[in-house]
Amino acid sequence: MTIDETPESKFKVKFVSDIAGKFNSVVHILGVRESEDTKVVSAIEKNIKQVANYAENKGLKHKTEHLTGKNLTTLAIDYASQIAADLIAIMENQPASIKNFWLGAYAQQMVNHSPIPVLTIRQIHSKSE
Repeated sequence: MTIDETPESKFKVKFVSDIAGKFNSVVHILGVRESEDTKVVSAIEKNIKQVANYAENKGLKHKTEHLTGKNLTTLAIDYASQIAADLIAIMENQPASIKNFWLGAYAQQMVNHSPIPVLTIRQIHSKSE
């Protein structure tokens, strides 16, 4: 499962944990980023630590990894291929950027290019948002 610096990237954790628990799977918690900005790195490390603690408390086998590159989709797919992952879990809602306008949303890129099945979790917004 990919984790970035946003709190929203953690919304998939319960879903992934439930699936992993049923299949006795190893959860790979993959921190992905495009820069070495210290704020971004710190936020991702914090998110990964929280997710790893959650997995630990659920009794799930897990591993963590951090990757930096220009294309988060390629980073995630390459990593998943290297470890022979059975599933990649992502969030549908990602922050908008001009890059997404040209390349397509992160989730769309992942679904379109991944040779590995992709579980896409959609964040449900409350009516007040």
